[in-house]
Amino acid sequence: IWNKRSNDSIQFDENVLLRRLRETAYLNGGLKIVYKNEHTGTKEEFYFEGGIADYVSYLASSRTGIFPSKPFFFDNKSGKVNVQVAFQYSEDDDEAIYTYANNIYTSDGGTHLSGFKTSITRIVNQFARSTSVLKEKEPNLSGEDIREGIVAIVSVRLPQPQFEGQTKGKLGSQEVEGVVNRLFSEAITEYFEKNPSILKMIAERALRAARARAAAKKASESIKRQGFLG
Repeated sequence: IWNKRSNDSIQFDENVLLRRLRETAYLNGGLKIVYKNEHTGTKEEFYFEGGIADYVSYLASSRTGIFPSKPFFFDNKSGKVNVQVAFQYSEDDDEAIYTYANNIYTSDGGTHLSGFKTSITRIVNQFARSTSVLKEKEPNLSGEDIREGIVAIVSVRLPQPQFEGQTKGKLGSQEVEGVVNRLFSEAITEYFEKNPSILKMIAERALRAARARAAAKKASESIKRQGFLG
């Protein structure tokens, strides 16, 4: 509760505060946060039973061609490291992956992001091969193409996380990479086995992205060559 009488000299941006409270509620599914500003009369309540799965739905809501209709979500633990991942895809070209460590936004990623990227690249390629979406002579899909259009949240909790960089925006705890890679790989493998149509959509979307990238590169090289010859 914000009470103006508590300190008249304090200035704060209510929008920034509300955004952080909303984010915290998403990261802690089932937690109810009530904000009340007695000076302005503003009152907001934040409660998201689905946690980061609801967060992904919120972030993806303005995009087109969203799939799967319900975000992929898993929550598991190895030792003292807890891992949560949720994602959806869209037809939009950009990728949006937000990572957190102990509810702290890691703007520069880190070991949890590396573990996620390595895992999803390997597993999608593996399934794309086994289902013949990728033909024998075609090269593997790149991580960049596989992540095109994704909206994802990767959230980890661990004791005494190590942060890097001037802004402490990068998680450096080395053990986290392997834990995220292993737990996410297990979860996404089971998910694709139960939902082969979703895997096919992801792989085919990545294949289109790869072909578009190759065509754009070829066109660029052709233009440069024409300029040189001209």
